[in-house]
Amino acid sequence: MIDENVETPAAPTVFPPADPFQAFSGAMSASLTATKPWVRFMAVVGFVLAGLLVLFSLILLAMSPFMEGGPVFGAVMSLVYLLGAVLYIIPCLYLNRFASSIVVMTRGGGPRAMAEALDHQRRFWRAVGIITIVSLCFYALVIFAAVVFGVVAALAR
Repeated sequence: MIDENVETPAAPTVFPPADPFQAFSGAMSASLTATKPWVRFMAVVGFVLAGLLVLFSLILLAMSPFMEGGPVFGAVMSLVYLLGAVLYIIPCLYLNRFASSIVVMTRGGGPRAMAEALDHQRRFWRAVGIITIVSLCFYALVIFAAVVFGVVAALAR
């Protein structure tokens, strides 16, 4: 026998909603729209800096036969600058895609375009995080190598 006086608990509020596009609001859209010019600006600045790194790398490569360290040193340094350019371009691509997705959203793309824009932003931060971790590991390796070489040089005297 079922007791009719017992209250059935209400269904819990689920967040995020079952439909991920249900939570779309005008305020979210306005916030992303206001962000777009700055995102695009930073992407363009990043592309310009990457281009300058490539240009500097080519100049360095051309000047490497005349450098004090020799052509091999110049070529290695040129490759380092090319690697830096690639590391600049990767996050800039995600920023550019983020800005483009915001444009699609404002032109009637709706919640799905907003989700795509936020996904590009997530990928941007993931790329920046990975690049930061790799850079910090590289810096730690360089510092460690400098200390080891310094100690070895001091002991060799």
